[in-house]
Amino acid sequence: MARFRTINRRDAWRGVLMVVLFMLVMYFALEWVRPRRGIFLAVALILAVGWAIVAWYARAYGYRCGDCGKVFQIAGYRNFTSLQAVGKRPDGTYQAYKWLVCPHCGKRTKAVVLRKADLSGGAKKRRRD
Repeated sequence: MARFRTINRRDAWRGVLMVVLFMLVMYFALEWVRPRRGIFLAVALILAVGWAIVAWYARAYGYRCGDCGKVFQIAGYRNFTSLQAVGKRPDGTYQAYKWLVCPHCGKRTKAVVLRKADLSGGAKKRRRD
């Protein structure tokens, strides 16, 4: 099973970038594709890009059960249809969570969002001078 880590500021900005990308695709589809090719193709483009972003999110992120503490991933359709929110931790910082049924314990809990860790060693190391 893949390893996961907590979300950092870079992950949050990546999420904002995906929302901006989706808004640009919607604008392009409605202002350029719809007048030239029709509403059907514009809606199909919006749905395809939206589904691609949700599928990427489902592959790149996992969840930790609030009850048993085990980590799991969910399918793209479940990721698309489940409620996500942001809550405050006891130390005053914020964390993202989803209301999900844990596949291990079977209870519906606030599952904390985690990012899949890159443990391949492919990241470039900074050179210190």
